[in-house]
Amino acid sequence: MHLRSITPEDIPKIAEIHLKAWQTTYKDLLPPIFLSTLSETAFAGTWHNRLKGNPPAGFNILAEAQPQGIVGFASASPEKTVIPRLWGELNLIYVDPAFQRRGAGTALFTTVANKLKAEGYKGLISWMLAGNPSWDFYRKMGGTAQGAKVETFGGVPRELVAFEWTFD
Repeated sequence: MHLRSITPEDIPKIAEIHLKAWQTTYKDLLPPIFLSTLSETAFAGTWHNRLKGNPPAGFNILAEAQPQGIVGFASASPEKTVIPRLWGELNLIYVDPAFQRRGAGTALFTTVANKLKAEGYKGLISWMLAGNPSWDFYRKMGGTAQGAKVETFGGVPRELVAFEWTFD
Protein backbone atom coordinates (compact mmCIF):
# COMPACT_ATOMS: atom_id res chain seq x y z
CA MET A 1 0.00 0.00 0.00
CA HIS A 2 1.45 3.35 -1.04
CA LEU A 3 0.29 6.51 0.75
CA ARG A 4 0.83 10.04 -0.52
CA SER A 5 -0.65 13.53 -0.55
CA ILE A 6 -3.63 14.19 -2.78
CA THR A 7 -3.05 16.30 -5.90
CA PRO A 8 -5.59 18.02 -8.18
CA GLU A 9 -5.05 15.26 -10.76
CA ASP A 10 -6.41 12.72 -8.24
CA ILE A 11 -9.74 14.49 -7.82
CA PRO A 12 -11.80 12.61 -10.45
CA LYS A 13 -10.94 9.20 -8.93
CA ILE A 14 -11.39 10.45 -5.38
CA ALA A 15 -14.79 11.92 -6.26
CA GLU A 16 -15.80 8.57 -7.76
CA ILE A 17 -14.75 6.69 -4.59
CA HIS A 18 -16.36 9.33 -2.36
CA LEU A 19 -19.71 8.92 -4.14
CA LYS A 20 -19.58 5.10 -4.15
CA ALA A 21 -18.65 5.02 -0.47
CA TRP A 22 -21.51 7.33 0.53
CA GLN A 23 -24.06 5.43 -1.53
CA THR A 24 -22.89 2.09 -0.12
CA THR A 25 -22.12 2.99 3.49
CA TYR A 26 -25.15 5.19 4.12
CA LYS A 27 -27.79 3.39 2.02
CA ASP A 28 -29.66 2.26 5.15
CA LEU A 29 -28.92 5.39 7.19
CA LEU A 30 -29.82 8.34 4.96
CA PRO A 31 -32.88 9.07 2.83
CA PRO A 32 -32.62 7.44 -0.63
CA ILE A 33 -33.75 10.67 -2.28
CA PHE A 34 -30.85 12.51 -0.60
CA LEU A 35 -28.31 9.87 -1.71
CA SER A 36 -29.65 10.05 -5.27
CA THR A 37 -28.85 13.78 -5.41
CA LEU A 38 -25.14 13.23 -4.73
CA SER A 39 -22.79 13.34 -7.70
CA GLU A 40 -19.15 12.93 -8.61
CA THR A 41 -19.23 16.52 -9.90
CA ALA A 42 -20.32 17.84 -6.49
CA PHE A 43 -17.72 15.78 -4.64
CA ALA A 44 -15.06 16.95 -7.13
CA GLY A 45 -16.01 20.57 -6.38
CA THR A 46 -15.67 19.92 -2.67
CA TRP A 47 -12.23 18.41 -3.23
CA HIS A 48 -11.07 21.32 -5.38
CA ASN A 49 -12.02 23.65 -2.50
CA ARG A 50 -10.38 21.38 0.07
CA LEU A 51 -7.10 21.37 -1.86
CA LYS A 52 -7.23 25.18 -2.15
CA GLY A 53 -7.27 25.39 1.65
CA ASN A 54 -11.01 25.45 2.34
CA PRO A 55 -11.21 24.27 5.08
CA PRO A 56 -7.76 25.54 6.07
CA ALA A 57 -4.95 23.99 8.09
CA GLY A 58 -5.32 20.34 7.28
CA PHE A 59 -3.88 17.57 5.18
CA ASN A 60 -5.24 15.03 2.70
CA ILE A 61 -3.75 11.65 1.85
CA LEU A 62 -4.67 8.80 -0.41
CA ALA A 63 -3.95 5.09 -0.56
CA GLU A 64 -2.86 3.41 -3.76
CA ALA A 65 -2.68 -0.31 -4.42
CA GLN A 66 -1.11 -1.95 -7.42
CA PRO A 67 -2.40 -2.45 -10.01
CA GLN A 68 -5.73 -0.85 -8.97
CA GLY A 69 -4.45 2.67 -8.34
CA ILE A 70 -6.26 4.92 -5.84
CA VAL A 71 -8.41 2.86 -3.45
CA GLY A 72 -9.08 5.28 -0.58
CA PHE A 73 -8.40 8.62 1.05
CA ALA A 74 -8.45 10.49 4.33
CA SER A 75 -8.57 14.14 5.35
CA ALA A 76 -7.65 15.63 8.72
CA SER A 77 -7.47 19.05 10.34
CA PRO A 78 -7.38 20.67 13.75
CA GLU A 79 -10.53 19.79 15.68
CA LYS A 80 -13.49 21.98 14.66
CA THR A 81 -15.50 22.02 17.87
CA VAL A 82 -16.16 24.83 20.30
CA ILE A 83 -14.08 23.12 22.99
CA PRO A 84 -10.59 24.58 22.73
CA ARG A 85 -8.07 21.76 23.04
CA LEU A 86 -5.11 20.63 21.00
CA TRP A 87 -6.79 17.75 19.17
CA GLY A 88 -6.91 16.74 15.55
CA GLU A 89 -10.01 15.69 13.65
CA LEU A 90 -10.30 12.89 11.12
CA ASN A 91 -12.77 14.63 8.81
CA LEU A 92 -13.02 11.93 6.16
CA ILE A 93 -11.83 8.40 5.64
CA TYR A 94 -13.29 6.35 2.80
CA VAL A 95 -12.13 3.27 0.95
CA ASP A 96 -13.61 2.06 -2.33
CA PRO A 97 -16.21 -0.55 -1.29
CA ALA A 98 -14.57 -3.08 -3.65
CA PHE A 99 -11.27 -2.76 -1.70
CA GLN A 100 -12.45 -2.59 1.90
CA ARG A 101 -10.99 -4.96 4.47
CA ARG A 102 -7.65 -5.14 2.67
CA GLY A 103 -5.64 -2.76 4.86
CA ALA A 104 -6.16 0.59 3.14
CA GLY A 105 -8.36 2.01 5.91
CA THR A 106 -5.94 0.88 8.62
CA ALA A 107 -2.99 2.38 6.73
CA LEU A 108 -4.83 5.68 6.21
CA PHE A 109 -6.00 5.91 9.83
CA THR A 110 -2.57 5.04 11.24
CA THR A 111 -0.88 7.62 9.01
CA VAL A 112 -3.34 10.34 10.05
CA ALA A 113 -2.96 9.53 13.76
CA ASN A 114 0.85 9.39 13.56
CA LYS A 115 1.06 12.68 11.65
CA LEU A 116 -1.22 14.47 14.13
CA LYS A 117 0.72 13.05 17.08
CA ALA A 118 4.03 14.13 15.50
CA GLU A 119 2.60 17.65 15.08
CA GLY A 120 1.92 17.81 18.82
CA TYR A 121 -1.79 17.03 18.96
CA LYS A 122 -2.96 15.33 22.16
CA GLY A 123 -5.72 13.26 20.59
CA LEU A 124 -7.99 12.65 17.64
CA ILE A 125 -11.74 12.84 17.15
CA SER A 126 -13.93 11.62 14.30
CA TRP A 127 -17.70 11.95 13.87
CA MET A 128 -19.70 9.14 12.29
CA LEU A 129 -23.37 8.48 11.64
CA ALA A 130 -24.93 6.32 14.33
CA GLY A 131 -25.42 2.86 12.86
CA ASN A 132 -22.49 3.27 10.46
CA PRO A 133 -21.26 -0.19 9.40
CA SER A 134 -17.69 1.06 10.02
CA TRP A 135 -18.33 1.24 13.79
CA ASP A 136 -16.26 -1.92 14.34
CA PHE A 137 -13.34 -0.44 12.38
CA TYR A 138 -13.23 2.59 14.67
CA ARG A 139 -13.30 0.32 17.73
CA LYS A 140 -10.60 -1.94 16.24
CA MET A 141 -8.45 1.15 15.82
CA GLY A 142 -8.86 1.82 19.56
CA GLY A 143 -11.53 4.53 19.44
CA THR A 144 -14.20 4.99 22.06
CA ALA A 145 -17.60 6.60 21.57
CA GLN A 146 -17.58 9.79 23.65
CA GLY A 147 -20.46 11.99 22.60
CA ALA A 148 -23.20 12.69 20.12
CA LYS A 149 -24.80 15.51 18.16
CA VAL A 150 -27.52 15.79 15.53
CA GLU A 151 -27.10 17.02 11.95
CA THR A 152 -29.60 17.13 9.11
CA PHE A 153 -29.13 15.20 5.86
CA GLY A 154 -31.69 15.65 3.13
CA GLY A 155 -34.07 17.30 5.60
CA VAL A 156 -33.86 14.38 8.05
CA PRO A 157 -32.09 14.74 11.42
CA ARG A 158 -29.52 12.02 12.12
CA GLU A 159 -27.36 11.35 15.14
CA LEU A 160 -23.59 11.55 14.79
CA VAL A 161 -21.35 9.83 17.32
CA ALA A 162 -17.90 11.14 18.27
CA PHE A 163 -15.13 8.57 18.42
CA GLU A 164 -11.99 9.67 20.27
CA TRP A 165 -8.41 8.50 20.57
CA THR A 166 -6.02 9.97 23.15
CA PHE A 167 -2.32 10.00 22.26
CA ASP A 168 0.17 8.97 24.92
